[in-house]
Amino acid sequence: MHRTFRFLVLVLALLLTCGQPLGAFAQASGPDPNSPVGNPTPDTGGTGASPDSGLPAVDNPTYTLANEKYDLAAVTLDQSEMPSAFGEYGEFHVSVDELKSRYAGQIDPKEIDIAGFNDYYLSAFFDGKDNTIKVTAISFNTEAGVRAGFALLQDNDLLFPNGTLTVDPALDGVGRAPGAVTSGYLENGDGTETRIYSVQFRVGSLLLSVEMDSDNGAQPDSSVIDDLAHVLAGRAEDVLDGNEIDGVTYGLGGLIVYPTDMVALFDGYALSDEDFLLRTMNEAPNGFESSYSVTYRMSQRADNPYPIYSMTLAQFDSQRDLADAFQSPESLMYQYPGIEQIDDPSIDGADGAAAFTYSVNEEVDSVRVFAQAGAFLIIVDIEGSPALDDAITIATAYAQANVACVADGECAAPRGLPGQDESTPTPTDFFGAGAIWRREI
Repeated sequence: MHRTFRFLVLVLALLLTCGQPLGAFAQASGPDPNSPVGNPTPDTGGTGASPDSGLPAVDNPTYTLANEKYDLAAVTLDQSEMPSAFGEYGEFHVSVDELKSRYAGQIDPKEIDIAGFNDYYLSAFFDGKDNTIKVTAISFNTEAGVRAGFALLQDNDLLFPNGTLTVDPALDGVGRAPGAVTSGYLENGDGTETRIYSVQFRVGSLLLSVEMDSDNGAQPDSSVIDDLAHVLAGRAEDVLDGNEIDGVTYGLGGLIVYPTDMVALFDGYALSDEDFLLRTMNEAPNGFESSYSVTYRMSQRADNPYPIYSMTLAQFDSQRDLADAFQSPESLMYQYPGIEQIDDPSIDGADGAAAFTYSVNEEVDSVRVFAQAGAFLIIVDIEGSPALDDAITIATAYAQANVACVADGECAAPRGLPGQDESTPTPTDFFGAGAIWRREI
């Protein structure tokens, strides 16, 4: 069951990053989006100061979000806030350079710079049938930049000629201007239509949206999206004010050593029952506080998501919570077919370590490495590798690198690993064809 579900999630994630454009910020004619929002969310402005996380100071050149104004992965909604039928299948950052690359020939890169785009983040949830919910957060350097960016993304004729949209006034009591409610449909290349209902609004210097896309004749549930927009506005205010968020330790993602030669699929916070690697432990340790996880494709193949690299950094109340787990290594690993424990994995500096090989397909083709560094649990997993020995080498090296990052503050991607002579993916490889805004917002 775990393998079937995992494969479906990975395929959906590939469709999200490479699929057809969807979204609703570029708008048809309608009311002025800069008109005041009725009963707006109080705009405190937010200092961006987060509570003292107690995280160790590190030097991490692999972390590309050091200049991120706000922790957008903390802003977005998580699985616990979605209707029960919806499961998460994609979340990731989009850099300013990637936006410029995608809009080349449509939007002058100088206009993007003038608007002051800082960062962009998407989470997507699917009900297994016809409906997708997308939550986006875009950070700008100033509140005035939000208005400028919103205007750039309104050019329906330029950016989105394949749909019919109606724009209504902003949702009452959610955020501040610019904002609007957009509904209508998009014509897909295969002759089908996707119905859309989207709520867009501003909180501080963030441009936010919640949207439902419905296919195969289904209709978006506007009441669900309206409710989620209220929740998102409140959560964004909390992040801007530096309030604590359940399951989030601000800046935790900065302690991860990120691969530079793979294609990103997932990147964000997760609760212990949402994260794939934590969820597939036999017994999750007590004292969970927060986790940040990343998932990457290790191949450019379009017909198969494997092999997949996944890594989770989880923070616990104390190292005692983890020490007990490593005393019983069998508690760490879900009983996959073909599972076998690797004797004495070598992870220098780790307070505890364990590793297992297992099967995703017909043969033993996967490896999972667990390492403890104080109150932090590091899990590195490679699924569906055609070369198991290489996968063990790569997983062990990244576990070692992440232990060094957390324990010693020295964060560097390992070098000389199998397959590292391949070219680094470009933004075009990451996104595939199609307008990013329409696909992902």
